[in-house]
Amino acid sequence: MLPALLARDRVEKEIIEQGRRHFEKHKVQELQRQKQQGLGRPIISIDYKGYRFVAVGNKLHYGKWKSFPDFLAYYIKQTLGGGEWGNAEIAKPLAERHPLLQWYDKVCRLQAAHAKEPGALFSTPMIGAVSAYNRLAYNLYLIAHNGKDIQTRLIARLKNKDNFQGAFFETQVAAWLIKAGFELEFEDESDRQSKHCEFTATYTATGEKYSVEAKSREIESTNTSRAKVGRKLYEALVKKANHKRLIFLNLNKPLHTQEAAEIAMDRAERIVSRSEGLKIDGEPAPAAYVCITNMNDQ
Repeated sequence: MLPALLARDRVEKEIIEQGRRHFEKHKVQELQRQKQQGLGRPIISIDYKGYRFVAVGNKLHYGKWKSFPDFLAYYIKQTLGGGEWGNAEIAKPLAERHPLLQWYDKVCRLQAAHAKEPGALFSTPMIGAVSAYNRLAYNLYLIAHNGKDIQTRLIARLKNKDNFQGAFFETQVAAWLIKAGFELEFEDESDRQSKHCEFTATYTATGEKYSVEAKSREIESTNTSRAKVGRKLYEALVKKANHKRLIFLNLNKPLHTQEAAEIAMDRAERIVSRSEGLKIDGEPAPAAYVCITNMNDQ
């Protein structure tokens, strides 16, 4: 009996050790995934018989994509209504097209300049238009994959040239929060009785909720601002909020030196500080956490 017991103990120890190694390997892989993809749902994708299957929320997409960016190039077109809207924009002179289709033109030209052979993977330099186009595609995927349908109002704003910059920044804020471990709940877009924040973000680790508003300066073709930072902050503060306010203000300003960036951020911080005594309808403005960003793809 003793040899049998010793053999069983040895097998059990080996099984436990193998289990520990597998657990540690999984933990390392998950930490690496979180570093790359954030704290939202992981990318769910498999190859099967020459097709790539990708889950987005509870929907399954498939195609002969060689890479995840290939899938995103398909996904953004599907989300924005297939090829009909895009083809109508492409038919216009380049300067008159929607900003997204101007980016797309640069993406196609860059790909054509660096593709080596049909069907083969290749790389290109990163330029502003490519970065912006891919970020929007990924933002739309992240929102849908983490359980939220893209609201029709947001899609309509993205397709409207005059509202595009603000809507694009809203998707970016949503993506940032998803990757940081928040769950999002978009406000009821059919409620026209009052102005409310874009969405509620719940931090899953604590259950704490925030009413989130995303505001971005919009730039004319002359690089002049259509709305000042102070005005955007006011517009965010007057909206109805059911929880602590979290406001993201995007400068959307081309800054090509460290000195220019520091000057711009310092000025924006001073504007926000001066707004601490702001009154709305005769009452002190509500408290808010304010995050200043600068996303500009020129």
